Parts: sequence; structure tokens; C-alpha cells
Amino acid sequence: MKYEITGRVQELETKQGIPGVIVSAFDDDMIFDDLLGEVLTDASGAFHIEYDEGAFKQLFDSEPDIYLTVKTPAGEMLQTTETTVKFNASPHETFTLEIKGELLSAAGLVTSQPRVAISAETLTTLTCLENLKDDDDVVKQIKADMVGKQSVLEMMRDYMTDLEHNLDNNALPFRKMARLFELGKTFDSL
Repeated sequence: MKYEITGRVQELETKQGIPGVIVSAFDDDMIFDDLLGEVLTDASGAFHIEYDEGAFKQLFDSEPDIYLTVKTPAGEMLQTTETTVKFNASPHETFTLEIKGELLSAAGLVTSQPRVAISAETLTTLTCLENLKDDDDVVKQIKADMVGKQSVLEMMRDYMTDLEHNLDNNALPFRKMARLFELGKTFDSL
């Protein structure tokens, strides 16, 4: 059976969506919590995570007990719902996660100007990092992922391992690989 978690991350005061943050979904267990999925929010702050029963089913688990975390691309925790777990979640759950504007500002996330979606035509002509500003969250995360790696292939292998049983085309590792290919750069030039 397929399960899904959808929702939106938004600023508490303005209700404006927060793009480019990492939403992770977990099944709350007695000993170790199971990661159900992880994605980046889109330009409107929306997210969609899909998973199947194998991600959470154990001896005593018939339905998942879900909580979410929201982090910056650099890994800074912005919010968790760990204290308000959704017990015995249904196959389709929706969450609206609101984060205070001052917390977003402190983390370097500004929501005053919404990001505009880039057209597919524009993406096909984007071939370098030199013209990018430092606010490209996915590129920041790719750079962080490369630390300690011997080659881009090692990093890609890690992404593929993360995606082994993930059918979500919007999963975080897919988005990182897509961004890397869009930019058309090799490991050394990043």
C-alpha cells in the first residue's frame, strides 16, 4: 500500500511559502525512528513525500506514527513536530508547518520576495555557477555533500544509495543530481 504526506512550509506571520528547505518525515518508534522520506520544498513551500508499508511496518506497527522536521539546506533545524506526533496516521496526511519570521531571518532565509519558478527553457541554457548568487540553496548543499569525497562519482553513488527504494521524483537526492546536471559543471569547477 502506498502512503503519502503532503503539505506546505510557510512563514507564521505572512503565510508566505518557504522554498528550498528540507522536510523529513519519520515514523516514531520506541527505539529507532524510521525515515519515511525527505524532500526540498518547491517555490511555493509545498512538499510531497511518498513511501510504502515497508518503511515503517514492524511487529507492533500497523500504521505509522508520523512527525516531521524542517531544516535549512545547511542542516540547521527550523522546526520539528516530534512532540505532536500524528499517531496511527492514515495513508494520506496533510501538514501545514508554520515557522516564525525571526527564526527564518536568523537562519538566513528571507521570505519577503517569493522565488519565481525557472522555465524549462531557461534551465537548458544554464551551464555555469559563476553567475549564481550565494542564495542557491541546492548548490550550497551539493558543495557540502562533496566535502571529504574523492570524486563526484562517490557523491553520486551516495545519492543513488539514498534513492534505492524511493519512487519520488522530487526526492532531495534527485533534485541535487538534477541541479548538478543543469549547471553542467564538473567536481573540480564547483
